[in-house]
Amino acid sequence: DAVAMLVKKDLNVLKMTRGYVFRTSFLQNTEQVYTSKPHYFDEEDMICASDYKQVALITDILKSRILGFHMMQGVHIVDPPSTFIDCLVTIGTGVRIEPNNILRGKTIIKDDVVLDNGNTIETSVIDEGAVIASSRLQNCYIGKNTQVGPFAFVRPDSVVGDNCRIGDFVEVKKSIVGQGTKIAHMSYVGDAEIGQKTNIGCGVVFCNYDGVRKNPIKVGNRVFVGSNVNLVAPLSICDDAFIAAGSTVTKSVSGKGLVIARAEQKVVADWKP
Repeated sequence: DAVAMLVKKDLNVLKMTRGYVFRTSFLQNTEQVYTSKPHYFDEEDMICASDYKQVALITDILKSRILGFHMMQGVHIVDPPSTFIDCLVTIGTGVRIEPNNILRGKTIIKDDVVLDNGNTIETSVIDEGAVIASSRLQNCYIGKNTQVGPFAFVRPDSVVGDNCRIGDFVEVKKSIVGQGTKIAHMSYVGDAEIGQKTNIGCGVVFCNYDGVRKNPIKVGNRVFVGSNVNLVAPLSICDDAFIAAGSTVTKSVSGKGLVIARAEQKVVADWKP
């Protein structure tokens, strides 16, 4: 790198941290080793690694440069030492990144996004105004003004629309979630297509695997799915249906209205343990 710099800028001398690098022809023909215009070369550019300690040193230098670039572009990185951003990550303006965030791959963070504490985001697109908290996102899309987390896991090939809510301990796998839909807490959504303004209650499980293959589930618009419901694939739920809490739904619902699929409750009066 030092020799290339000498040739590129047609220089005789490079001033480095611990000495000088001279052009050979200059030394052979000069009577005095002196130049009035030395080029100061950053020695960080010439560090080589032969062990993991030196790899860590180089990584730290590159990390600092990347963070510095984004901060100069107007990204508010609250705690740079605990923040890691890959070189291919793109970040818009007005973004705030709280401590303990890791951004990997070709991730795109658009304007006015808030990355709250403790996220790991890999090759994903986070659209404008979204808020992500203490969650893991992989190869997915998160829509505008959508809130994710804390402790959510959005897995590859998932698309979450605008103004959605993916809450505590929710896992979304290879699914499409329509605009304005809320999956508030402790639910699993897999191989599903969910319409707009639908509510998925606490503890809902999309039972997409029958032991042999993965099967799809389609839920329409403005559907209410109560807490602790099991939707057994393959299955389709029409628009405006209401699924009562505790139901295990095994047949498609074609008409809007109340769906109750529970075992009959019995009381055995004289029962003894």
